[in-house]
Amino acid sequence: MVIETKVAEMTTWKCGVCGKPLTDPVSVHLGIDPVCHIRAHRRCAATGLLRVRASALKGEFFPMCKAFWVFNVAQIDGLPESFYAPAEKAADFNPIDTAEAILTASGAKIAHGFDGAFYTPSRDQICLPARERFTSPENYYATALHELTHWTGHESRLAREYGKRFGNDAYAFKELVAELGAAFVVGHVGFVNATIENHAAYLESWLKVLKNDKTAIFTAVKHAGQAYEFTIAKHAGEQPQKRGRQRSGSAA
Repeated sequence: MVIETKVAEMTTWKCGVCGKPLTDPVSVHLGIDPVCHIRAHRRCAATGLLRVRASALKGEFFPMCKAFWVFNVAQIDGLPESFYAPAEKAADFNPIDTAEAILTASGAKIAHGFDGAFYTPSRDQICLPARERFTSPENYYATALHELTHWTGHESRLAREYGKRFGNDAYAFKELVAELGAAFVVGHVGFVNATIENHAAYLESWLKVLKNDKTAIFTAVKHAGQAYEFTIAKHAGEQPQKRGRQRSGSAA
């Protein structure tokens, strides 16, 4: 569609590409075109693109797509000193003794410096972002304890398996167990405002699991309770009982 406009007195016409004034009474086109001015505007008319008039007197505003080259500060010379100011130093991390003791007593291999938090069964290792990246020490420990609950399910410990009961929802159920297990330990430590960051994204999948299997919550609580007991026994210096493979083929 083409919108035709009449040339009014004192009207300033500008190119929609380069912004320079046009002496020829043509409409300003929207968009990016490699060729400016009259030829570009004629091309817009030929292809049926939308054309509008930009009036300098009325101060009309028309959005326009435009491409820009982006450079890193290190690639540019002559910028004000404020652009080269060092990044703000992250706040010092203050460990919480009880939570730190639980992680240490577990004997789990915990590595920091990753983009996210996860447990790798093949390496039997918990991977976490740097401590300073968490919004609070409580949230760091809540996340670490979530992954520690996954760690307790290794075949050399509680050997948790979910069988075919949950099908495609097995991953969501496994995360539910870890969430509950972490909540039990967090409650034991006495954290009030601790949250596991970004885990709200699992809510929909958890609700799906619980809706499809009315007894799933009891099975999840059973596994989470066993993980909690295993973790606290380690902290108390006791030898936690290792179990054979635990399948979730039936309700607990």
